[in-house]
Amino acid sequence: MFLGISRWKQEWWFSGTYFRQVFNPDLILDEKNSFESRKEVAFLDHKKDVATKILQSQLEAFKQCNNGSQIAFLPKTSIQEFYQNYSEYYNSTLDLPEEEIKAANQRLKDAGFFNTKKGENIFPEAAETGLVFFQSKWRM
Repeated sequence: MFLGISRWKQEWWFSGTYFRQVFNPDLILDEKNSFESRKEVAFLDHKKDVATKILQSQLEAFKQCNNGSQIAFLPKTSIQEFYQNYSEYYNSTLDLPEEEIKAANQRLKDAGFFNTKKGENIFPEAAETGLVFFQSKWRM
């Protein structure tokens, strides 16, 4: 299953796409035992200081890329470029060695991120504009 969720007013809310497939106990076991898969949802433990600190640093980088705002209203042709610029900027704030940054950027490209050309319309059926926002806090 793949779904988007966010925490709002002490509840988890569906906020994205949802895909489902036939129950497969082997897949469930593999996912439960996968370090990578568990790491992907570690942010759900909002009481951990590490997650809070990471989210705060990501928020600060987002605001620095967006004139101090948590919300960006953009033409749909600029959303991918905005995301790419933000991701690259945030990664640069981590003070990682140059080799590690290059390797991380290559992994992103290999995974299919940032494969669009500047100004390319990756949202052909969406409205002409969109909004990008950064939600950094869980509301209890």
